[in-house]
Amino acid sequence: MRRLIGLTMLVFLLGGCQIPDFTAAFKLNTFHIVSYGNDVRHYRAYFLRKNLTFLPNGRRTLLAVHTKTQSPAIVIRRKGYDEVYDMATYRHIAFREKASKHRTLRTLQRFLARRGYRIVNTRSFGVHLTTGPRKYRGYKTWLIDLKDYSRLKRRYLQALRHNPCRLKQLKPIPADLIKKELRLAVSKRLNVSDRTCLYESAKRLHISLPSPQKKPTPDRQNPSFSYYISHASEKELRTLLHTKTYKTRFSTFQQRALRQRLRQLEHDRLLKHGSLEELFAAYKHNKDPRIKQRIMQLLEQRQSNEN
Repeated sequence: MRRLIGLTMLVFLLGGCQIPDFTAAFKLNTFHIVSYGNDVRHYRAYFLRKNLTFLPNGRRTLLAVHTKTQSPAIVIRRKGYDEVYDMATYRHIAFREKASKHRTLRTLQRFLARRGYRIVNTRSFGVHLTTGPRKYRGYKTWLIDLKDYSRLKRRYLQALRHNPCRLKQLKPIPADLIKKELRLAVSKRLNVSDRTCLYESAKRLHISLPSPQKKPTPDRQNPSFSYYISHASEKELRTLLHTKTYKTRFSTFQQRALRQRLRQLEHDRLLKHGSLEELFAAYKHNKDPRIKQRIMQLLEQRQSNEN
């Protein structure tokens, strides 16, 4: 009997067949952590393909987010039920409900909203989602691979809004998750130092940005709006804003942009050449951390000169 079992196993192995991995069945239909950090969190799951059906949008998976906890969640339709797997409790189903043939994408959104979830775009939220058929240890499965960069993206957006030079201190992020916001920041930032930091960060992330335009030769009689908004000096802008034809030459939006440009130039001049009294008065008004840093530098210089 032992010889028969041994010969059967030998023929089975030599014939190119593999003994099925029975433990793999316990690893299916649930999410597992691949890596877990403060900035990036990686989850992966294999679902049996025969149990999955298509959602109303024609796909097998949808990305949702909890409105309060901001944790990503995956929506699938399995065995006739709409199931939601929240990454905050990734091993268990957050909730499930009997699927209906008449359920459209809009009714699915309402169903999720009652539970505190909303459907989001992967790029705008900051998630890399990879799905597709895979063969996992002899089983025909559907792979769901989720990399959560949402926390890191929020830090990038804060840096773009307040201080672009902080981007150098952050970990790299996939280019497609921040490319649109970075290009928009370059078009709005007029400060030379901020634009330099943005171009350096874009080069580090392998994002192509439009090259800075060369300063055009202005028309002395009637300079254009693009010249004033990009290349005019503080004196030129102040002179323009005091002319009588200023409001007739430019639209309301252009007037607002020119006034903002003048305030930015005055702020840059204050940081470079302002006295301590001017800096203290400005800091009481707007509490800008860059002004506070400049005040500390001048105080340290004065203290070193007195010693």
